[in-house]
Amino acid sequence: MTGMLGSNTLFAYYDSTSGAVKVVSTVINDYMPTVRDENLTFAVYNRSAEYSNGTYTIYASIQLPGNKTTQNIAWQAGTDFTGGAPGGHNLGPPNVLASTSIDFLSGASVPVPSPASDNRLRQKNIHGILNTVAWGIILPVGVLKARYIKSLNPSSPAWFHVHKICQSIGYVIGVAGFALGLKLGSDSKGITHHGHRTMAIVLFCFATIQVSALLMRPKPTHKRRIYWNAYHYSVGILVITLGIFNIFSGFNILNPDSKWRRLYVVIICVIAGIAPILEVCKWTMCRNRESGSYTKPENVPSQWAVTA
Repeated sequence: MTGMLGSNTLFAYYDSTSGAVKVVSTVINDYMPTVRDENLTFAVYNRSAEYSNGTYTIYASIQLPGNKTTQNIAWQAGTDFTGGAPGGHNLGPPNVLASTSIDFLSGASVPVPSPASDNRLRQKNIHGILNTVAWGIILPVGVLKARYIKSLNPSSPAWFHVHKICQSIGYVIGVAGFALGLKLGSDSKGITHHGHRTMAIVLFCFATIQVSALLMRPKPTHKRRIYWNAYHYSVGILVITLGIFNIFSGFNILNPDSKWRRLYVVIICVIAGIAPILEVCKWTMCRNRESGSYTKPENVPSQWAVTA
């Protein structure tokens, strides 16, 4: 099976107009179908349904397509309604993989392998992992390295090179995740997560500007360097903030097991918790340096100059 496209479906839902459970049959031809009662590609007789204890049960007699006793079945459940008729359903793994093959002669059923759905879910997971690692872990850690490694030895350019490498790796991984997201979007005809998509485009644009700005970075002694520093810091914080917000937006869309969301929350909390500790250490070293009690690390050439 390749999903619900082309499927012959039976919908059961509560019709507020008639005050009863209603059954309609619809052929699903796209990802945003209009649910209306129509003929299927095979005959259906004596349709009915009932609702009890939170469960809908559909009854129908059907003419088996192709006179084959074994048929593939997909099922879904949702709470969205459009114009009084059923709308979309959750796109999480339990829904995407909700299919089985039933032998109507013996009553036996087996799960239906769905290579297309499995591959698509795999792509979504890779998309989420790449973007979480890039925008939500590597970039924030890179900011910490730039701010606090520099305080150990301000005259050494090591902090700048570490920061540049870290952010470059994060950007490359993020671009890969963004590109995969565009592919997923183009393959999902009729399905657009507008907020997630818009935030991702804005994030990518600002991140690209941030990386490109390195080519226009004034020298440390330039009079406009202070403005460039303020711009670079502001855009960097914006990129990280957008990245974290969009990661949680992605969690809501993909709806993975809750342990992955909790794991990322723990990672962010650890990064956020380390920052104030490093800030205290930084200002302590600055005060010691100003008072003359700071000892410069050994083997550091005194002729080094700040080059970033």
